[in-house]
Amino acid sequence: MKIDQIPAIESFAQKTTSKPENDNTSFGNILSDAIKNTNQTESDDVAQTVGLLSGDVNDLHTTMIAMEKADISLQFTMQIRNKILDAYKEVMSMQV
Repeated sequence: MKIDQIPAIESFAQKTTSKPENDNTSFGNILSDAIKNTNQTESDDVAQTVGLLSGDVNDLHTTMIAMEKADISLQFTMQIRNKILDAYKEVMSMQV
């Protein structure tokens, strides 16, 4: 492959660094989206488990994968919560 066949780095950099016009990403929005994602993953897990127990779903592997995804998502959310609480405690203990 020749060097002139590689896409220009500038065009890639512009795609990755340009922000959308209606950029509404704040910490609260990101956290809210993460919690919604965790809830959706948990709902998928419950649906897979109920389907397996009722006999509607015969795929144990898919159910186990859904359970693990939900567990990892919940652990990740709890770690974020712990970090936020630690940061809050640290800010509250600062002397002004």
